[in-house]
Amino acid sequence: MVKTVRMLCLVQQDAFTADQILRIEAGIRYIYIKYFGPHRLEGYWMYAPPGQAFVAGAQSTASAVVLPVADGLALDIRHAFMREVTALWMERARCRNSEIVLNATDHTYTVNLIRAMSRRYRPTMRLFGLARMVFGFMRSRLRRGHALISVNMAH
Repeated sequence: MVKTVRMLCLVQQDAFTADQILRIEAGIRYIYIKYFGPHRLEGYWMYAPPGQAFVAGAQSTASAVVLPVADGLALDIRHAFMREVTALWMERARCRNSEIVLNATDHTYTVNLIRAMSRRYRPTMRLFGLARMVFGFMRSRLRRGHALISVNMAH
């Protein structure tokens, strides 16, 4: 059975074209399989509207990516993987290395982090928020070919 890996990307609004997103996902999928064998990579993209993301007191152009890997993966393999993903991102996104923050976290840590974040909301609101987010991702996949929603989810 092929495992599903969920890549979470936080980017600036209008920073990428639909083609760039699809090419980045395809490239990362190739690298992931090269390092870790058959996996199904799902990309979930969230954008920050202008004025809602800053670095060093100025509007940010950086992207943050969470890409889970096997728990306890050796650092030399993790680092080689991260260097290759970063190089691909820089080439396909046409950005500098300071504009990509890549987190190749242990899978269990990532799952627990997402669960902890969802527990911050009342159970009734948690279900509503999850439904809105899933619907937004599905609608985007149908319309654009990739899953992209606003961090505000109202846009």
